[in-house]
Amino acid sequence: QIIPTFRSVILGMGECMWSKYQAYLLSLLLAVTTPLHGQITIAEAHQGPYDKVIEIEGIITSPSFFDPPDIYQFLQDSTAGISLECKDCQYDPNLKMGDSIRLSGIVDTMYSHFTIQISPNVDTAITILSRGNILPEPQIISIYEHLNNPNDYDAELIRIDTVASTHNSNWPAYGEYGNLQITDGHDSTWLAIWP
Repeated sequence: QIIPTFRSVILGMGECMWSKYQAYLLSLLLAVTTPLHGQITIAEAHQGPYDKVIEIEGIITSPSFFDPPDIYQFLQDSTAGISLECKDCQYDPNLKMGDSIRLSGIVDTMYSHFTIQISPNVDTAITILSRGNILPEPQIISIYEHLNNPNDYDAELIRIDTVASTHNSNWPAYGEYGNLQITDGHDSTWLAIWP
């Protein structure tokens, strides 16, 4: 229970000395190895507490979308999915799709997604439990369901059947990023494509 107190003291010292981001990073560095709330499910992590250290387990379901030394990957358990982020990581956990991991960090809602932030300096924040696990089965949903409840599927594997790209949207060239608009004839949404 030292973390929130310490954070509020730092923020109270004056806006000119510390930004909220600096205080947040400092509290994360000080406490990431001591979860305050024990291990919880990813669905419970979505509910908070935010700005407190928690511990979760899950299966990595994506490659890293950022280049080293940054990490940004998805993981999920049987209850939900979440993004894992580490900025300027000073260690490389070399996480692969299918790795089962336990990690400690602080839950946030960056980029409008549920994200667990881990310390860039504490190599014990991530424990690899096993490798080569089968990925969770994707949930089969409609575009309508995704548009109306996007947080229900945040960072999870999903499948949308019977879709086509719209007339003004093309698949990106091999190895390139791109956005593709898809439709099922009733609703449409954008699909982000990573090489």
